[in-house]
Amino acid sequence: MTVSTLLMLGSIAAASALVFLVLRRLIEHFAPRIMDEMAKQGHDNRIDAARSAVIRLTAFALSGRLNSRTDEKIRKQIIQLGSPQGMTPEVIMAGRVTTAFGFGLSFLILALLSGNLLLTPVFFLLGSVVGWLVALYWFRQ
Repeated sequence: MTVSTLLMLGSIAAASALVFLVLRRLIEHFAPRIMDEMAKQGHDNRIDAARSAVIRLTAFALSGRLNSRTDEKIRKQIIQLGSPQGMTPEVIMAGRVTTAFGFGLSFLILALLSGNLLLTPVFFLLGSVVGWLVALYWFRQ
């Protein structure tokens, strides 16, 4: 191994440790809320319940943060769809954000498994864009 490879692996390990520490705090903070949301939803499938809980918590975090133009545009789309129950601009945007993050994370893992560490940020961004477009397409259908 060359020195540059070792430095790159060391920086990835340090960044991973930092991300782990930050995520650990967030998980410890939000885990009880997610479990409460999962219990409220009453889904048979734990994955569906967890997904629903994460989207609802993300929607809560986005509450009041959408600009008026985006909010109005999404409200018009909801009305065109027949106003499905529980659909708000925040829930739609939360679905898009979580889908984009999920796809980005999946593409990132694929990049790491391929061994091409220089392309990992590109794969994450590409996955996030694909996830955003998939969520946008799903909502419009």
